[in-house]
Amino acid sequence: MKTFLETSVVVDLHFRSQKQAANCRAHLPAGAALVVTAYVLFELARGHVDRLCRLHDLSRSCTHEDELRVKITEGQAPYKRDMDTWNATLNDDAMFVRKMKAADGKKWRLRAPQYFRARLRNVVIDGWDECAAAYPLSNAPSCRENLPSPYRDTEGLLQHNLPTDDCGKPGNCGALAFARANRAHFETLRGCVGKSKAKHKKGERERQVGGIDHLLAAAGEDFVGTHCHGCGDTMICMEAREGTVVTKDRDFTRLTRALGAKMVKVPNV
Repeated sequence: MKTFLETSVVVDLHFRSQKQAANCRAHLPAGAALVVTAYVLFELARGHVDRLCRLHDLSRSCTHEDELRVKITEGQAPYKRDMDTWNATLNDDAMFVRKMKAADGKKWRLRAPQYFRARLRNVVIDGWDECAAAYPLSNAPSCRENLPSPYRDTEGLLQHNLPTDDCGKPGNCGALAFARANRAHFETLRGCVGKSKAKHKKGERERQVGGIDHLLAAAGEDFVGTHCHGCGDTMICMEAREGTVVTKDRDFTRLTRALGAKMVKVPNV
């Protein structure tokens, strides 16, 4: 039976600290045939990787960690969790530990934005290439495959050019056909999502319900591709309904139960 890695677990395994990666590995089913879906990789690229690229570029105008923290806390709140994560990641890295010890006790040098950016670039680019190549790919909805890798352009910015303009168009995307072929399951999950009372999921819940409604109501051969972007939990559960989902998101409990799928919940550390 296949074991599907949900986006939050892929993030911890390949983009966060050694402690978080080890925590995920410890909860993977023994001997499991691990797979990722093309939708998970696209969700990863549109979400976590894109946010880290923007965080990298935001830090280019800073010369001290305190400046970066001010920018993050003054209008860049979505980055705060990632800043804390990358501080932990830097401490994991032996090279940066050696730099800290060689700095006569000035620990801020370890966390200075130029070192932060260097480490962040490596983890974004290497992490993407690792997770894109590490697992067999499952792609029942015929989502876009062979997404490009992030790269540093001539101006020092991190770029990750995604073909989102092709989403929803015949020949590029099979999400509409996938939804039509599995309409009953989509309607079941739509009901589960709509009943969720989780306050922290309010905006996401509304986007997911709207996305499912848009797919199910589409009359032609294409649809507004960005509506699919809100259907992450639904798409992942649908593709994994005959296997096991490994996730850190407790909201998958209700969805996998509705489809009769198995789930492994990885705890936070």
